[in-house]
Amino acid sequence: MPTYRCKRCGNEITLSIKPGQCEFCGSTQFKPVGQNSSKFVTPDSEDLSDKKSPPPSPTRIARSPKTTLSDDSLISKLATPAKIPPSPPPEVPIYSSPPPRGIPPRPPSPARKAFFPKLPIALLVKFFLFLGICGLGAGGYAFWRSLFDTSEFQKTILQETFDRPRSWALTDNASFQKGGLYQRQVRRNHFGASIWMGKSFQDVDFSADATKTSGPNDIPYGLITRINTKNDQKFYYLFINGQGNFVMGKHDKDQWLHRVGWEKHEAIKTGSRRNRLRIVTKGNLVIGFVNGQQVGSFWDSDYRSGRVALFSMRGRGDRVSVYFDNVLLKERVPKKSGK
Repeated sequence: MPTYRCKRCGNEITLSIKPGQCEFCGSTQFKPVGQNSSKFVTPDSEDLSDKKSPPPSPTRIARSPKTTLSDDSLISKLATPAKIPPSPPPEVPIYSSPPPRGIPPRPPSPARKAFFPKLPIALLVKFFLFLGICGLGAGGYAFWRSLFDTSEFQKTILQETFDRPRSWALTDNASFQKGGLYQRQVRRNHFGASIWMGKSFQDVDFSADATKTSGPNDIPYGLITRINTKNDQKFYYLFINGQGNFVMGKHDKDQWLHRVGWEKHEAIKTGSRRNRLRIVTKGNLVIGFVNGQQVGSFWDSDYRSGRVALFSMRGRGDRVSVYFDNVLLKERVPKKSGK
């Protein structure tokens, strides 16, 4: 039976007729050869048929029952595999995966802008300086408000309604009448004070009701504190008159040293109406209140402590009568640290 060899791949096929197509490469060109021939003919040149083939591989390859394969031709094909051209890299953005088929690729995200814009150093310095000033201002304001805090005056020393008055040293022409202290100054250009002798204070909250019952409206009356009984010419004061004015300051011998006023204040009731007066000494600070409203304050360190008293006077004109009642004395109890 004749043997045919494929001119392209060298595959030998033994058939009774010429084969139509090579089962390995699909070629239709064959050349008849002798049976069981071991010569190798390249598909491109017949002149190479006499050349020696490379040594056979120790591994034998099983042939198809319909084809006769030469070991040399198979080794030659395996030794020179077909060259596959390298595929170009996919055109995708760096750090991104290719999108699935059918979905258009997402454009790359734009660069994220900085949260804070670039500002000149001088402007930044001014900005942080402004924040520092605001912080200091807020802290300073809180500290300033704490100086005027009177919530520490919680210890009640005296609640006097003059029903059973005690420990009072009355001025001339003063007397207890109708549940109150009635003071009437007779001498012109003269003042008098009824002093509570129960205790001497450094920090005290002193308040009382005061009503002018007779006399001109321009004559002062009110409260005094830190008066020294050995020298009753030195004290701090809060006075009002029937015209709606007030004054605060200190008296030293024969001098009236006004620190606030005379000033008019809407909280003061004019004429012969009753007013609630209150004076607070806290360290070197003196604060005045009328009818629950703060009207003034000042700082002074000359008088450290003393007693409290109710004050009235007479000027050049008619004498003035003042009625005092509901005296309240409260002493300061400093808050303990850590609470």
